[in-house]
This record gives sequence, structure tokens and C-alpha cells, in this order.
Amino acid sequence: MSRKRATTNFEARLLAEVDNLCPMCGKSLLGEKNGKSVKYYDIAHIYPHSPTDKQRELFKDVPKCIDAESFENLIALCKPCHVKQDFHTTVNDYIKLYQMKQKYMRNSQAIEAASAVPIEDQIKDVLLKLQNVDCVTIMPLSYHPVVVENKITYENILLMNNVKGMVVQYFLLVQELFRQLDMMEKNITS
Repeated sequence: MSRKRATTNFEARLLAEVDNLCPMCGKSLLGEKNGKSVKYYDIAHIYPHSPTDKQRELFKDVPKCIDAESFENLIALCKPCHVKQDFHTTVNDYIKLYQMKQKYMRNSQAIEAASAVPIEDQIKDVLLKLQNVDCVTIMPLSYHPVVVENKITYENILLMNNVKGMVVQYFLLVQELFRQLDMMEKNITS
């Protein structure tokens, strides 16, 4: 079976599922050096891509994926942990990593299911409730706009991109809801 080169999107999915941290040692998998992004990770096979005879024997009774190149068998690890996984893993280490991957996939599926729930009605509900807030009794707010890049550190690039995506996705909806509220207000006062 030939090895597939992971696409940028595929790697981003694998990084996102481990929250940009090596699941074995906790080290950050991305960094910045001289203003450029640096990869401190490899995409590792949980069950070896090309197991040796010793590995086949060692892992003969453990659960494994049928396709060694499938998303289910790949995980982002820091480079030292990848070397350990490839050449010095024990059955217990393998099972631990396999179970982590299963947990990550369940979490991803739960997040995807939750994100499928439309929040447009909830946004509208919040804006309608804000319309009825007594501005005199609440603490005055101070608004100082800050770009997303200054709110979220580069180490959390996946979160930053997620937030930017949500802003783009819901900006027009919020703008339209404010326009409708303004129209309702004008109709009430005229």
C-alpha cells in the first residue's frame, strides 16, 4: 500500500482534533520563528503503515483500522513522539493512542452535530431581548474594537480561523436583524 501525502486541509483537521498539542507529551505542534509558521509535528500512523514482522506479531490481537492511510489511523504527533510511536511503541502505548484517536473522533462528530444546529434563531432571540434592556440600569460599556489577530494568539491559529469564519458567516445576518429592529422601532415611534 502506498503512502498518501496529506493535504493542507487534511493536516488542519488532524491538528484541530488534538488542539494543536501532541497527545502523547503535550508539546505545541505549531510555532512561529522569524515571523514564519513552523511545524513541530508529523502525521503519524497509529497502526504502522508497513509493519515489521515483529510489529505484526506484537499487534496481532489489538483493534486496528483496515486502511492504514485512513483518517482513523492517522494522528498529529510531535516529531520525537512520532519516532517513539514508529520504532519503540508497546502494545499499551499503541492501545492508549488508538483510544485517544477514537475519543477525538467522537468529539469531532459531536462538535459537527452541534454545529449543524442552526443558531440564526438564537441570535435573533438575543438581539430581540437586547432591544428591551433598560440601558440606564446596566453598567456602561466601553468599546475598543480589536482585530481578531490581536485577541487570539498565533498558537491558536485554528481557533482564530474558526472565529473569523463565524464572523463572516453571521455578519450579514446580524446586520439584517439590526436593520429590521431599526425599522420596527421607527414604525413604533411614528
